[in-house]
Amino acid sequence: MKVALNQEKDKTHLLSRKKRRQLERKLVKAKRNAWHHGEKIPMSIDTLSPSIEHQENLIKKKKKKKKNKSKDKSSELTFDEKAAKEHHQKILLEDNESEDAHIKKLEKLLGIKSNRKTYLRGFIDDGLDYLLDFCDKDRRKQIMIAEGDGEGNAWYDEQDEDQQWLVNKQKKRVDLANQLENQQEKTKKKKTSLVKFNDQVQTKMIDDDSFDEEKEFDDDDEEEEEEDFDEEEEENDYEELEEEEEDNDDDIEETPPMKEDIYGRMIDVKGNVVKNNASTVYIPPALRQKLNSSDDNSTVEIKRRLQGQLNRLSEKNLSSILIEIETLYRSQSRASINSCLYQLYYDSLLSSISLTNESLLAEHALLACLLHANIGLEIGSYLLENFLQIFIEHINDDVSNKINDNLLIFISYLYAFHMINSKILFDIARYLLNINQLNEKHLELILLLLKTIGFILRKDDPLQLKTYLQELRTACSSSTLLSSSSKRIEFMMDTIKSLKNNDIRKLPGGYEPERIDRLRKIYRNLVKNKTVQHANILNVSLQDFLNVKEQGRWWIVGSAWQKQTSQYNQNNNIQKIELQFNEKIRKLAKKQHMNTDVRRLIFGTLLTSEDYDDAVEKLHKLNLSKVQEREIIHVTVHCCLHEKTYNPYYTLILQRFCAYDRRFQISLQYHTWDRFKDLSLLNKQQLANFGSALSQLLMSKSLTLNIFKETIPIKSDTDLPPLRNPEILIGQKDLTALSYLNEPEVLYNLESRFNKSQIYTKCGIVLVAINPYEVLSIYGNDTIQLYRDQDVQLLEPHIFATAELSYQSMVNFSRNQSIIVSGESGAGKTVSAKYAMRYFANVGGLLEETQIEKKVLASNPIMEAIGNAKTIRNDNSSRFGKYIEIGFLRNHICGASMKTYLLEKSRVIYQAQDERNYHIFYQLCTQANQSEMKSLALLPANKFRYTSEGNAIIITGVNDAEQFLETREALALLGIENKVQMSIFRLLSAILHLGNVIINEGEGETTFVKESDKSFSTFCSLLKLDENRMRTWLCNKRIKTGVEVVNTTLNLNQVLFLKFIYFIYSSLF
Repeated sequence: MKVALNQEKDKTHLLSRKKRRQLERKLVKAKRNAWHHGEKIPMSIDTLSPSIEHQENLIKKKKKKKKNKSKDKSSELTFDEKAAKEHHQKILLEDNESEDAHIKKLEKLLGIKSNRKTYLRGFIDDGLDYLLDFCDKDRRKQIMIAEGDGEGNAWYDEQDEDQQWLVNKQKKRVDLANQLENQQEKTKKKKTSLVKFNDQVQTKMIDDDSFDEEKEFDDDDEEEEEEDFDEEEEENDYEELEEEEEDNDDDIEETPPMKEDIYGRMIDVKGNVVKNNASTVYIPPALRQKLNSSDDNSTVEIKRRLQGQLNRLSEKNLSSILIEIETLYRSQSRASINSCLYQLYYDSLLSSISLTNESLLAEHALLACLLHANIGLEIGSYLLENFLQIFIEHINDDVSNKINDNLLIFISYLYAFHMINSKILFDIARYLLNINQLNEKHLELILLLLKTIGFILRKDDPLQLKTYLQELRTACSSSTLLSSSSKRIEFMMDTIKSLKNNDIRKLPGGYEPERIDRLRKIYRNLVKNKTVQHANILNVSLQDFLNVKEQGRWWIVGSAWQKQTSQYNQNNNIQKIELQFNEKIRKLAKKQHMNTDVRRLIFGTLLTSEDYDDAVEKLHKLNLSKVQEREIIHVTVHCCLHEKTYNPYYTLILQRFCAYDRRFQISLQYHTWDRFKDLSLLNKQQLANFGSALSQLLMSKSLTLNIFKETIPIKSDTDLPPLRNPEILIGQKDLTALSYLNEPEVLYNLESRFNKSQIYTKCGIVLVAINPYEVLSIYGNDTIQLYRDQDVQLLEPHIFATAELSYQSMVNFSRNQSIIVSGESGAGKTVSAKYAMRYFANVGGLLEETQIEKKVLASNPIMEAIGNAKTIRNDNSSRFGKYIEIGFLRNHICGASMKTYLLEKSRVIYQAQDERNYHIFYQLCTQANQSEMKSLALLPANKFRYTSEGNAIIITGVNDAEQFLETREALALLGIENKVQMSIFRLLSAILHLGNVIINEGEGETTFVKESDKSFSTFCSLLKLDENRMRTWLCNKRIKTGVEVVNTTLNLNQVLFLKFIYFIYSSLF
């Protein structure tokens, strides 16, 4: 025995270490299989050699058979088949080449390079960077590992699906083998199937061993043996599947057939109810969602995609992010997306340590509101419901906890972007007042709310805000936890004062309305359906959100139909009331042409009431709209006129309604005027009834004597409609106060005011000015003081009132203001702009800074001299456009600038009949006799061609010499020295002398200037130019084309209208 063992050791020493370990593993497997089958257990490696050799021989035989089959098949192919096969391979290669060329073409169009490591901006904005990365196997693996949660990733697991399938199959095979081993002693049939199965298991294990050995073979042998192994593997899998199906069939045959009855219960063939061991308790959908694992693959993927979009959220790429999230909502469960979106918002926005950046809160709120408007209101209501519950949970936290501060700012921006109305904000504010007792944390939240959204609430719901501020003052004074000298109380009082006075500038901590305005503009641009921007506003109270579990979410189901339902119910009520009237009254209503339900209802109520008190009470209970209420006046007057004798019953009803509200009095007044037009159609009894009713209404002061004043006919022979406004409205300072607003009424109102020397009239925020073409004494300092710091709505319209309103808006709201002055030539634009600047200089000046205001006003005479001229319609017409910008610092002028454009340069060398050149030329000519101007060689204006061509040298009532002195004073005030002024005047004089130069025609189309021309010599001496060179280039020009330079001559017309004169004067301007 010892000798044999030593021989075995010698044999094993001949094997390599790796081969010996493989044989030892096979020996362990063989022992286990032999023990299962009750066979002799092998004790050494040598006993395995016959079975191994037998297995290897089987594998080699299979390989040879496979090779022989392939050879036989290839030898059996005919010539045509080979040609077809070659043709097919050729077509495949051509298709691959064409496909590669097409891909390269698309890459070129998309700007993709094969060696490019990053993607273009367009791919990133469209979300294609994730898609292209995911198509790359290695890149996909890196992304999934980097973004995984530590417990495996669904996409990464899919990559190793084949390997995982093999592992699971082997585990399943071992489990089935153990089960079959325990059932060996049951039936013979099962024993044989178990033996067969175990044989297969044994064979399979041997195959697995051989598969391990094949890994050490050469590359060629390894590929062939792997193919054989795969074939045997598939055969064994098919056999296992067949056996499993047989076992399942046996189980199904043993189970008695069952079916479902009409009540949803399972019954057998005999009709007995089969009780299921599993729980059949109904689980609501909300609880089902809680039972599901939060780490579901789909939820993880949704959260990943949402997180990627929110990480790059900004105003610029909000549109692309909105499209991506909308696409996600269309492809995934809305409940899952809402839950993930809420969780991401909570994690990124609600910090308990410090206040979150307000811009970040505003952008996230804008995204939520856009999703709420474009997709559905369940998104916004879900976020708001959860956030409000968190707000209530942390309502009594310490001052250091900032969760509720961030929440309140976020909810305020939801209101600013039209997700909720002001109701819920006031509910939150009152909840802070009424909970236990007001403390510093509650006061801090209230002040944060007023600072963030207070001015918008003041604009949207001023009465509610006023009421709340009074409640806030009362609560602060009665609170024992707050000191009256507390800084928070002082801060609150400053905030309330700023809100009351609408003074944004004085709001403590500052206020930025530009951010909300800018984001609101983005909201309007990105909302898909513009008609429902305000339709999805949640009109829900705080209590409704807190009582969701008891009362449900009524705003999600049926909330959009609430108004229509109420209107439908109202119409039903009208029909029900109509049915209460008898047939006689319904026929009488039809006879009196009561052709609408409202008119028939009012008519029946009037005829069936006991007295006028009962009638008034019943008519009030009809709950008619304001438009429908007008029918009460119309029907009552109609009934009064058609009575056989006068009945004061109807007059008393009219009196009661006129005393109730003025709108009924106005309706009765207009209806009376309409009746006056139809007096010729009334019979004697109707006229008597109408007269009696009017006298009674006049005695009770329900109507006034103004109803008898005639309408004023239009003063023209055109076919325009007659004037319908009563005389009391003629001459209104605001055109919007006219009852009838049309062109004849507007013109007549303007004319009546102009006849009273009232040249200004308002039309809303627009000021209409009529040029009187005379000097009026309404622009002095006394008038300025009259409008300064006053409520201009109560004063007469004036250019100073417009300037004061603009100044107050700038001071109160800290926003830039614009005044646009427009009109036709001669309308008074220049003068209006001048007076507006004078007002700003007066109200925005300081004693120590009067020089700045003077400089601002000094620009007017300079610009008028250089840029204004006489036209046929206007003696001082601005021939340019200008934009004046006045800067203010601490409500006082700190500087000004002017931008000019569209100067009429052609007027310098040509003027139409009865028109003048620019004023500065005529002002300069008046100084010809002054000693200071002798060097300029000036002449009277009628001696220069550029100033006498229009034959309008003198303007009536204008002294050019005095205006020249004003121009020089303005230049000096602006810091332009006398030396520079003389240079300007020398340039203007040179332009005038150049206009007197005589251009002579030479041979062909050539031109020349005579050497004896004095005007040309004066022009050159003023500008210090060489006469010979200037004479040459005055009549010639040089053109450069590429590298070639060409000199050409100018004809007479080209010389006379010289473009460089345009350039000289426009540069001076």
